[in-house]
Amino acid sequence: MSENIASEPPRDRALTLSVVFIAVVLIVTPLVFTPGSYRPFVFSKLLVAQAGVFAISLVCAVLAWRKPFRRSCAVDIPAFCFLALCLVSVGISPSEKGIFELAKVTTFVCFYALVSRTIDPSALKFWLKTITLTTILIAVIGIYQYFLGAIHWIPNSDGLGSTFLMRNFAAMHLIIAIPVAMMPYLLTKTLKSELFWGFGWSLPTIFLIYTRTRGAWLGLAAGAILLSTLFLVVIGRRRILEGLVCWRKATVSVAFVALIVAAAQVPTRNAQLVGKQEIAKTIGSAFSDTDAARTNRLVVWAQTAAMIGDHWILGVGLGNWEIQYPRYTKGELIRPGWVHRRPHNDYLWYASELGLGGLLISLWL
Repeated sequence: MSENIASEPPRDRALTLSVVFIAVVLIVTPLVFTPGSYRPFVFSKLLVAQAGVFAISLVCAVLAWRKPFRRSCAVDIPAFCFLALCLVSVGISPSEKGIFELAKVTTFVCFYALVSRTIDPSALKFWLKTITLTTILIAVIGIYQYFLGAIHWIPNSDGLGSTFLMRNFAAMHLIIAIPVAMMPYLLTKTLKSELFWGFGWSLPTIFLIYTRTRGAWLGLAAGAILLSTLFLVVIGRRRILEGLVCWRKATVSVAFVALIVAAAQVPTRNAQLVGKQEIAKTIGSAFSDTDAARTNRLVVWAQTAAMIGDHWILGVGLGNWEIQYPRYTKGELIRPGWVHRRPHNDYLWYASELGLGGLLISLWL
């Protein structure tokens, strides 16, 4: 399989079209937004993903006409179980937000099903580079915001959201994309390519430090371990080690790590951030729990745990956490004038809305 991994899409026209559509979804979804509209990020990104799923479906229909798809994949059972549980949850406890969340889950389970049936080893490196280039652009925008402030045509709620409105949402993309962005760097064998693709993981890492989202580092570590294990199996340990055990690449890697450390020490010049977050004076500040104390997230988690205790079988219903949560605050807002829309913990979120079964299926995924 390792010999078939090329940097170009496969030659079959229908399969090439499928690969290109998937690449477009991977590029456009993180970057697209519609200034001035209601919730300018969520709806626009979802519509792009849905349009991509529809286009890929048409291509898959052509491919299926030529030859049958593989019948099953390893993630089918937990993915479709999760979708089924969401359908049941919305049917039992319907809400406007629950229906919207169901649309998101359905879109991305369909996306998984289409990609898993049509994936070709020759497309792997092409997708890796696509995700990496998109993430470089996202990181450049975020770093610009950190130093120079908001870009007027990009909506932003906390001064550091890049194209995701909030730094937390940008970090959610980065913890998935950074391990992926490491792969083109590890697989390249020339100095020029190493220098170019080195920015693919160093710039997003710098941006992630600037977002100061502590939980993201645990997610990043888990993602890196998982993806590294998969690539050791798919690409082969010997090829990965050949790329790593090289004095030139080791030197280049040390240089990029030094760049990350140096960049982490530079204070922000964004007036919206100064005095509000004190972001990333050192790498260690990314692990500080001062924000947790300020936002009382432990209190939110404890109140969410009480919600889980009352609804541990089926949960309160998909999308209903923010509807039910005020009952558990005992009439007190965590911060005056502020109402939480999420528990800031995905696992508690799954358990509270979908019950312990939903939590187990999410862990299975």
